[in-house]
Amino acid sequence: TQNLCNGTPASLSGTVSSCTHRFQWYGGAGTFSNPNSLTPTYTPGPGETGPVVLTLAQFTSCDTVFSTVTINYSPPPVVNLGPDTTFCGSFSYPLGPGFTAQSYLWSTGATTQNINATSPGTYWLQVTTSSGCIDRDTVVIGTTTLNTAGLPADDTICPGIPYLLFSSL
Repeated sequence: TQNLCNGTPASLSGTVSSCTHRFQWYGGAGTFSNPNSLTPTYTPGPGETGPVVLTLAQFTSCDTVFSTVTINYSPPPVVNLGPDTTFCGSFSYPLGPGFTAQSYLWSTGATTQNINATSPGTYWLQVTTSSGCIDRDTVVIGTTTLNTAGLPADDTICPGIPYLLFSSL
């Protein structure tokens, strides 16, 4: 059994008995680089997913012997770190893929599933699954200064009488 990412060619290896006259690989919706070789490469067909059973048929002087190998094709992960965002002042923003994978590599050099962004910048995450599927996403985190309005000193406001506030923003 081989676990591969959708669309990834599979390297096959078969053995035959000494009395084999002829042999051939078959199965799946894809193509073999050479179905009459013991070590062909199988390229999956468009959209071929899930388990694919490939068979090596050995035609001997006495009978036909079949050997199979299963290739489990998995879809690639979809990493989504969310939309670009901006914070006012200091922040601690959690980032992560939202699912478990075999390995993680962050733009910061971290190899953990999740990190906390604490400074503005561009953050990316590359995720690799056990099937060798890879995906990557990037998010930009910015900061902006908080504008403050200058208000007049405390004053008494009477109901029904308009009071105007001015700001220099």
